[in-house]
Amino acid sequence: MLLFAFQISRKAETMLQTLTPKEFAAVLEHESRPILAGCLEPGPLYAEQLKVLEEVALTCAKQFSVCLMSPDYCSEFSRTYAIAGTPSYLFFYQGVEKTRFLGHADAINLMSILLVDGHSEPDAEPVFDTMDNTIHLPNISGLFHDWKRH
Repeated sequence: MLLFAFQISRKAETMLQTLTPKEFAAVLEHESRPILAGCLEPGPLYAEQLKVLEEVALTCAKQFSVCLMSPDYCSEFSRTYAIAGTPSYLFFYQGVEKTRFLGHADAINLMSILLVDGHSEPDAEPVFDTMDNTIHLPNISGLFHDWKRH
């Protein structure tokens, strides 16, 4: 029972909103932070990809807005934003789409869109280690502090 209560409180902390097309348009217009929007259709990857999106939302809640485009409106989102397939992740800054990631993603893929895209800034500039090609991102969660550039 205690584990169940912890899971509910952790989910409440993620700040991951599921938005209709009208709500998403309003967020694009009014949100000052960069936005990562996931477009997921129900299927074999849905639960796993939703968990990844929630993890990113929990890690980046102060710096970025992370949301889920409502699966009930997937065809409308696909037409409006030219989404060719799911799962897809779209990154918006100041209401304009800057980049997207199509396909199965893990938290590292999505964090790289948010932090190393040229449109958002971490607390300090990434430092590239010339020996092992590792990117060091200061002042973010220890889970995503270092990763290999591919």
